[in-house]
Amino acid sequence: MHTLALPMRPVKPARPLAYGLALACTTLLPLPSHAFTYDVLAGSVIVQHQSTGMPLVWPTSPIPLRLALGDAGRRLLNGTTSWDDNAAAALAEWTAVVPLLVQQSEAPTVVRWADPAAGEHLGSLAATTQKEYHIVNGRGTMVRATTLLNPALCWEAYEGPLRSTVCQGQLTALLDVRRIVLHELGHVLGLEHPDEGGQGVAAIMNQAVSDTDRLQADDEAGILALYPPQPAATQQAVRAPAAGGGQGGGCAMGRGDPEMLLPLVVVVLLGHGLRAYGQRRATRRRRLRESRRPGRQGPPRAADRAGTVCGT
Repeated sequence: MHTLALPMRPVKPARPLAYGLALACTTLLPLPSHAFTYDVLAGSVIVQHQSTGMPLVWPTSPIPLRLALGDAGRRLLNGTTSWDDNAAAALAEWTAVVPLLVQQSEAPTVVRWADPAAGEHLGSLAATTQKEYHIVNGRGTMVRATTLLNPALCWEAYEGPLRSTVCQGQLTALLDVRRIVLHELGHVLGLEHPDEGGQGVAAIMNQAVSDTDRLQADDEAGILALYPPQPAATQQAVRAPAAGGGQGGGCAMGRGDPEMLLPLVVVVLLGHGLRAYGQRRATRRRRLRESRRPGRQGPPRAADRAGTVCGT
């Protein structure tokens, strides 16, 4: 049992048959095909941008996350002055769909700037997310993620279509920190690039930065498929007491099932009938004993009454 970062191998045209055979040999329960994509474990290899198979996700929630981008040191185009505030807005958008990510100051999963001094060179990439997995009995789950933003590029915070700027002497896209962190948090949660999986769909999770700056229907469907909402706990209905009446306590009988009501009524009526019958028999026996006492003329016995009738 150990934790490791497995190599990422994007699907290439020369490998589909090999990957298909590898996935067929696994015992993972497949999900139905969708436009969104995710990572799956095929043997000992992480295969990216898949739309079938068991996705690699976090085993439990909430998922602690640390935002460590800091202040911008200036007023950004959207009026904010903090990179972290914009990253938090991206986090809140995912949380509105499925409440999984929570900010925590000491969380190992972090969103921060890359550190070139530590060898973290991203080249022309705007950002990247590195994920670590815990492998147990051939099944993997996410345990940590590190999102790095490229400090060598030009960053801003704004809404709407992408803007252009001259950055380090070149005309390039002005990077919106919020939409890029929104994309990278999708990776933290387990989603990948649908366009790299051969899908054509509007999504913040597509590989290239675009005019899209909000979660799309496919993004929301993807995260709900990876983390299905848990059914609400069954709650018993509580009936309010009827208005008026006395003070008193005790308990009230519910309405119950109609099928049970009739047998209960029959049993109650039968009980009353048996009690009345018993009382009548006891009265007759008492009168009979009194009639047989010496010196008292009682009512004739049944045999006497019959003889009298026949002798007339």
